[in-house]
Amino acid sequence: MEQILGFLQPLIEIYGGSQGWLVSGVAIIGSLRVFLKPLMSVARTYVEFTKTDKDNIQLDKVESSKAYTSVLYILDWLTSIKFKK
Repeated sequence: MEQILGFLQPLIEIYGGSQGWLVSGVAIIGSLRVFLKPLMSVARTYVEFTKTDKDNIQLDKVESSKAYTSVLYILDWLTSIKFKK
């Protein structure tokens, strides 16, 4: 493990210095991949376990809106997050 980190350290330092935008971009993409997909899955699970159907209908409206589908398309294109349609 130390050999791998020793190999990666100069690359991280170079990217962090002159190519700081690249490190920021990779961090943002990684964060989106880690948080958004589980968040949407939890939201869907939560609304399906509630007694009323109002929240299901509301979440369906949000998921079928043009704004939401546009955001999903952009996230899929930039970060390769695959959402169920």
